Amino acid sequence: MDYSSNRENIPGKALDSERDDRQKKTGRSKQRSRKAPAESSEIEKDLPSGQTPLWESEQPADLDEKELDPIDRKIIRILLKNARTPVKEIASQVFLSSPAVSARIDKLEKAGIIRGFHAEVDYRRFGYHIKAFINLEVAPDQKQEFYPYIQSIDNVVECNCVTGDYSMLIETVFQTTEQLDHFINELQHFGKTKTLIAFSTSVEHRDVPI
Repeated sequence: MDYSSNRENIPGKALDSERDDRQKKTGRSKQRSRKAPAESSEIEKDLPSGQTPLWESEQPADLDEKELDPIDRKIIRILLKNARTPVKEIASQVFLSSPAVSARIDKLEKAGIIRGFHAEVDYRRFGYHIKAFINLEVAPDQKQEFYPYIQSIDNVVECNCVTGDYSMLIETVFQTTEQLDHFINELQHFGKTKTLIAFSTSVEHRDVPI
């Protein structure tokens, strides 16, 4: 049955004309206000004084650490523990609706606070059993050539410009010592090197407290 032309057939709903008549009799109409998700009422009291919740903000995402509220931090901690946690499960833990959580995650991404979602892989399962830290001396006028080169090497896990006798600290992983030796020979084009091979790792890479 098509209810579009006969609104009286819709059970439990008043006709639009009857509703308009009631509004005219009262001399006022009710105005809807934008509200935060009902589930958030218990958490809003934790917001810093005067801070507008993210779900009510009309401003472009431009957040920093000081502007994150307790809900944002909890969402980030959940995603750090498991980036594949369903939005519905996150919502149940922070007492918000799923759309509100999705909006917060989207804003955190746009602001660059959440930079991506990654899988943690054990590279040793692919034969990368040699982990080495290489100190490299690079002259300032060589950095323009060095940076594109080091970024192109897949075996480089991380490269930092540091203080001390050497200007670069490079973390690498290789399958064989022969591959490591070849890489070191290439690096010596830029300057003197000092290599430390790791026997074991007592603390794997981990995230800092949020």
